[in-house]
Amino acid sequence: DQGQLLPSCASTTATWPDGSVRWALLDLQTDIPRQARIDVQLDTDGDGSEPDSPLRAETRSDAIDVLTGDCAVRIARSGVRLLRSASRGRQEYLRPGNKLDDDGADLVAWEEASDTPYCGIVESAEVESQNALRLVVHATGSFRRDDERLLGWVARLTFFAGHSFVRMQITVVHDEAKHPFVHLKRLLFHMPLALSPTGRQAHFGSFESGWHMGPPISADDGPVEMTQWALERHTLEWTAVDERQRVDRRTNCLGWLHMQDAEKAVALKLRRPW
Repeated sequence: DQGQLLPSCASTTATWPDGSVRWALLDLQTDIPRQARIDVQLDTDGDGSEPDSPLRAETRSDAIDVLTGDCAVRIARSGVRLLRSASRGRQEYLRPGNKLDDDGADLVAWEEASDTPYCGIVESAEVESQNALRLVVHATGSFRRDDERLLGWVARLTFFAGHSFVRMQITVVHDEAKHPFVHLKRLLFHMPLALSPTGRQAHFGSFESGWHMGPPISADDGPVEMTQWALERHTLEWTAVDERQRVDRRTNCLGWLHMQDAEKAVALKLRRPW
């Protein structure tokens, strides 16, 4: 970056028979303008020292606390809420709760022929990898029908030193031999935000708005939903003036929801839903 050293970390992931590096994983941090590029020169003769970093994780029997230096996130190791808390300073961004229903769970699934929701149960969570710039938590769980495991799921949450954004990758795994066919009607990721009940606004962004935020809408009551229901088909739904509003779009929902009140805001960006 203008001839300056960038914060970076490197680790060997595979070697040749003579012990030399075959594959290496490199992490670095820098800021570049939108749609710009940066030329990076890799120096293998450097001293190899890792940068100072506030990024760390504290693992307890019931949860993992991740501290990035800009935010703190608590990840559950059991129960129906994978994300128990997310805060910056003294501002909490998630509502509390751990009840077993479709309002308390992060992940909820419905089968094709049923209106009964199956809540995602967290079965384990561990720190999978960590260096001074990046930390990954690997969590596993399942959807259950009548206390019987129906489908599995895997979540990886990636945190970055000094930043408040989190990358979350969720994969549904068909790993139960007792159920050779499972037809899902709907899969929901639910995030109960601790925003003010009045004065809330929502912005939508996607291909159709040229990757810019659309005009704000009032969303004082009820959930704001982005639903991918078919290939290149998704809907946006919210409640305004006691009436449910809906917009249908003929694209995949590769975009984001931005929710805010007078004091804080949260942006959710969705990639590869289909």
